[in-house]
Amino acid sequence: MDTVQHHSHTLMNIAIAVGLVAIIGGAAFVFFPDLTKQMLAKITTYVSTLPTK
Repeated sequence: MDTVQHHSHTLMNIAIAVGLVAIIGGAAFVFFPDLTKQMLAKITTYVSTLPTK
């Protein structure tokens, strides 16, 4: 039971983080499209190197 609660809590934190990133990313994309594309490429590369659990 403990692991399930921890898992859902982690998912909620991830959802909040993704939401914030989406809002900030959307605003950044409007003002700095080129910079945002570079950052997205770096983030995607970084995430793909992370071990998925």
